[in-house]
Amino acid sequence: MGYNNTVAIISNSEFTIQELKSMLVLLRDVDKVESIDYYDAEDTVKQTRPNVIILHATDNDKNCIKLLKKIRLNPKTKNIPVLLYADYCSTDYIVEAFDNGISDIISTPLKDYELVIRVIWAIQKNEMYSIKETEDKFLSELGIIDFKTGFYKEEFSLKFLESVITQAKTNRQKSCLILIKISPAIDVEIDKDALCDALRSSLRINDTIAMKDENTYYIFLSRAKLNGVYSIYERLLSKLGSMTAISASVVEIQDELF
Repeated sequence: MGYNNTVAIISNSEFTIQELKSMLVLLRDVDKVESIDYYDAEDTVKQTRPNVIILHATDNDKNCIKLLKKIRLNPKTKNIPVLLYADYCSTDYIVEAFDNGISDIISTPLKDYELVIRVIWAIQKNEMYSIKETEDKFLSELGIIDFKTGFYKEEFSLKFLESVITQAKTNRQKSCLILIKISPAIDVEIDKDALCDALRSSLRINDTIAMKDENTYYIFLSRAKLNGVYSIYERLLSKLGSMTAISASVVEIQDELF
């Protein structure tokens, strides 16, 4: 019988690998746990494409961050949820790991049920990514979203926004709509690829981007309040740097008239 899900533990510590494996025995029999050392990790992850990665970092090891960046840069592995097992790591190191795409953090002392819950959550997140990839491929084939960026095209953006706003109001879910314009702080051209990457990496899987016009975007934040918008704004500023100016307007969508 084949395995439904694979959990990959990346660590150079045999003790840590065995400790984590013993805690994951509560997973279903159809789920597989495999161990990978740092030296083979990049190639092995690309070949096996596990559903979840547990990445062990100890003493602020920069090799962990380098590996994380490589996983996120590869189109085949960029959406795999990564749980960082931080062992004697500083707060600054953990923040850097979040900035580079970890999905969650687990730290000592670790309880077996907590680890299993985090892994199950990560498996579910991986399934959501797979569903979204299928949807985006279908919409790109219809010409509704841009294949390269994953953003809704200008001619479909307003129709899409009407749909998601109506749905949010019907379900009485607080959401936010942002209109954001990106412009160079000095007379230089904006790197479009870097801009798109910054926008995508600053959002959650359920958030959506639609183009209004060149360098102007609608961002729909599902199940979000205004304080969630500020964190996204700060992330974009951090990723795009001081050479870029960002102006934004935001409105909170509730169940009343919008």
